[in-house]
Amino acid sequence: MKLPENLQDFLTTHRRNLHKIPELGMQEYKTQAYLRSVLETLPCTIEEVAGTGLLALFKAENPVQEGTIAFRADIDALPMTEATGAEYASTHPGKMHACGHDGHMAMALGMAYTVSQNLDTIPCDVLIVLQPGEESPGGAKFVCESGFLQRYNVKRIFGLHVAPGTPAHTLTAFCGPAMARTAELDITILGKSAHCSRPELGVDAAYIAVHLLTDLYTMEETELPSDVRRLLKFGKIDCGTVRNVLSDKAVINGTLRSFDDSIFAFMRGRIFAIAKSYEEKYGCTIRIDLAEGYPPLVNKPEIFRQCVDAVTAAGIPFVERTAPSLGGEDFAYYLQEVPGAFLDLGTGFDEGLHTINFRMDETTLATGVKAFCALLNMPL
Repeated sequence: MKLPENLQDFLTTHRRNLHKIPELGMQEYKTQAYLRSVLETLPCTIEEVAGTGLLALFKAENPVQEGTIAFRADIDALPMTEATGAEYASTHPGKMHACGHDGHMAMALGMAYTVSQNLDTIPCDVLIVLQPGEESPGGAKFVCESGFLQRYNVKRIFGLHVAPGTPAHTLTAFCGPAMARTAELDITILGKSAHCSRPELGVDAAYIAVHLLTDLYTMEETELPSDVRRLLKFGKIDCGTVRNVLSDKAVINGTLRSFDDSIFAFMRGRIFAIAKSYEEKYGCTIRIDLAEGYPPLVNKPEIFRQCVDAVTAAGIPFVERTAPSLGGEDFAYYLQEVPGAFLDLGTGFDEGLHTINFRMDETTLATGVKAFCALLNMPL
């Protein structure tokens, strides 16, 4: 496939325009309108999906294989205040494309643009999937539930995610279970309020929360083998209203992650058991809400190796990761339904995802489009 001569300008323009208008998951109305306006200039059919998402189908003029190859980009942003100082910084206060989804959208549009100029040579139909709500609540699940995979006869699906700490123009990924199964954990401790001068009259929810958190961390660190990758972390504690009154309620919010269902079940069971022992010891009530997040993302070896061969044959450097990531990614839902792969593309900078200074080398986006083209031309 021949890449458009103005591809880099196309990518940079659209990435920056999208960077200015970040929107949170399932609220991407301006983003959807912008994406639609670009796609409407290309020879494709457009369908709305999952409320704020879009599907764009490009029909091959001379197909040599049945079915459709899909390429997905997530479109939502994060509730963060940008500090990059870029001239194209967010114009939406308190919202930022700090996870690179602006770049993902630009690559998807770039792939659409490239395909539109090669309809006579692409091997099959191509579907661009612009998916809402990856950060929350998991828009891929809603897109899958629309039945699009069956409706468009999708044979394979691919996704790219920008990766800090990796050189620009370099692809990287892990073969096998590449990203973790996730769950959101909310623990509510109900005690009894009392003045600090009479603590014997109360049940101190703050005290219980601190000790419970410590015991849960100790469990995760000492009751499982050190070589088993898993995670139990808490990022938020809320309790109390004034300094001299015992808290009657404390809420701890965290996340539970693992690659192994048995490890996940063990930690879940121990969390409930430890909480039960605290109820008996302190006379409090503890409510645990464990909400399933995303399933593990698995790059299956056979197609993974085909992808590596395809992108390296296209002249794109590839570095295989030696360990999986404890991050979560809802692209996993697609891979539960059809073959495919999820690869990372270096940003050329060290600023991490979900940070207020996140940035990328925009020239790496053209490499992403080149990689998509290589994956499209893999034989089924």
